[in-house]
Amino acid sequence: ITRLAGFLVLCMIFPMAVYATQEKIDKVHDEIEDLQQQKEEAQQKAESLSQEAGGLEGDLAVFNDKLAKITEELNVTEQQLEITHNNLEETEKALKEAQKKEKSQYEAMKKRIRFLYEMGGNGLLEVLLSAENFTDFLNKAEYISSIQEYDRHMLDQYRETKEVIAGKKQELSEQEDKAQAELK
Repeated sequence: ITRLAGFLVLCMIFPMAVYATQEKIDKVHDEIEDLQQQKEEAQQKAESLSQEAGGLEGDLAVFNDKLAKITEELNVTEQQLEITHNNLEETEKALKEAQKKEKSQYEAMKKRIRFLYEMGGNGLLEVLLSAENFTDFLNKAEYISSIQEYDRHMLDQYRETKEVIAGKKQELSEQEDKAQAELK
């Protein structure tokens, strides 16, 4: 009977052991399937990231090209700005020189006018009438004529200087406007 009881116990335990082992096998199969699914998802994600990285590399190349073009444009603009700045300085210098020349010419003309006024309108007539002979009269007339021509020449130079100043002021204004536009 003990054998029979032992056999019966074994018969009862064995299906339980088989059932427990089958349960473990099923559980391992489920884990294997989960791992395979995770592996497939990871591969898909890796492929997706690889494609995205390729797209980002393309975008980066485009951005680098744009940056290079903008940098080149900036360098050209800086060069143009430097040229404009140099031209502006040269124009300002020329304007100052012209204004200095104008002031000098103006002062010389004031002295000449003062001299003529102090001499009076009869001064030139007196010079002609003081001639001792006809040759002296012609020499003094020539002298008076050359003085008047010199005065006209100096007045013309003064006018030209004023025109140069006006032109330089206009040029300076245009260059300043251009420089302001380039900065925007």
